[in-house]
Amino acid sequence: MTGKTSGSKQAIRSRVLATRSRWPPSQQQQAAALLRDRVLALPEMQATTTVAAYRSLPEEPGTDPLLEALHARSIAVLLPVLLPDLSLDWAAHEGANASTRKASASRHPPRWVRRHSLPRRW
Repeated sequence: MTGKTSGSKQAIRSRVLATRSRWPPSQQQQAAALLRDRVLALPEMQATTTVAAYRSLPEEPGTDPLLEALHARSIAVLLPVLLPDLSLDWAAHEGANASTRKASASRHPPRWVRRHSLPRRW
């Protein structure tokens, strides 16, 4: 990536983050619901049994409504977990009711997930 492209990308990212930071909670919730609805409407989701996703950061459109909708449909949701050696692993999302603790991909698997190692071919 050239310096010009990298700078342009950073400028766009900064503008998007600044705009999102001014969203009122109702607009944040609307964006999260729209994300959930768009993903669930994909034809591929009709026969899906497992998806990989992530728990959004506060400055991103929320993924909690999507994660909970997938869980309610009995679709397995795998979330990335950063291990102490900085390698990535996967953990199964077990629903918001499994714990009140909110977590994103972190250095330690949160209490509400059960770790699953994928075969090395992944």
